[in-house]
Amino acid sequence: MTEHALTLDETSVDMQSDTVNETNRNVEKYLTFRINDHIFGTEVFRVKEIIEYCQITNIPITHENVRGVINLRGNVVPVIDMAIRIGMEKRPISKRTCIIIVDIEYEEEQIELGFVVDEINEVQDVFSDQILPAPSFGAEIQPEFVMGMLKKDEKFIVLLQIEEVLSIRELSELVAFESENS
Repeated sequence: MTEHALTLDETSVDMQSDTVNETNRNVEKYLTFRINDHIFGTEVFRVKEIIEYCQITNIPITHENVRGVINLRGNVVPVIDMAIRIGMEKRPISKRTCIIIVDIEYEEEQIELGFVVDEINEVQDVFSDQILPAPSFGAEIQPEFVMGMLKKDEKFIVLLQIEEVLSIRELSELVAFESENS
């Protein structure tokens, strides 16, 4: 009888811990967007705003990743071509093309950057246990750019590590390299 009571007690403890785990699951919001024919996402808290594609001032002697700069309420904001940055072909601008503005930390400062996407999809709630590890092979994107994968409706959404993709240090090095070799 004591063994049986112990088993029941263990079972009830397990059931309680499952309930606790279910209610304490971490949920994050991700903004999803399309680049070429792929869906990507980034954490919503990183997104400052989304603006309609506007006139971008080209900057001579910059890497092809950098489309140029925009004037956003008196601030000069560099705009990155996300397709090129992650290794895809540059796409023509359409009615749905947007610029996502994010704050990236660099040397203890917040720097505003924009990146061009073909289309905004939606904001999704994602539980941390739904994020799958990125495959270690066969990806077109640099592995350090990928936070993980999310499966939705039989398709995969690539969750980007936006601070890695838009690394100010790396982008600065690319621009410096371009200007040295011009």
